[in-house]
Amino acid sequence: MLSLSVPTLPINAILDKLIADNPNKVAAVLDKPTLNGWFVAQVMKETGGQADPNDVMDFVHEKFGLGPVPRWPSTINVVSPNGDRYFARPLNIDGSEWKLISPNGLETFNGSGEEARNRIQEIIDSRI
Repeated sequence: MLSLSVPTLPINAILDKLIADNPNKVAAVLDKPTLNGWFVAQVMKETGGQADPNDVMDFVHEKFGLGPVPRWPSTINVVSPNGDRYFARPLNIDGSEWKLISPNGLETFNGSGEEARNRIQEIIDSRI
């Protein structure tokens, strides 16, 4: 039986070398944190695409003291008592705008995820 081993990817070491070799890019990220994607792309290139980009982004944010990586809110899925399916998908990362997809069609909704869930319930209640 063959034993396969998965190599450990030295993300920190790669990132440390990139930081040391590219002081101009470091300065750019410190000036404008949204430019951190260059470092993510270089780590992905160095690992041959084997690194998890979310892990790489976490390492980059940690190295530069950028705080936690913003994550998109989850899609809301609701099934009504009669079996109709309703979805709410975030349109932006802060979750302040949602697209509601229901048997009635599409509706853009401004508000939080909880408010989107309440709007879905209103639609369901109006159909009962």
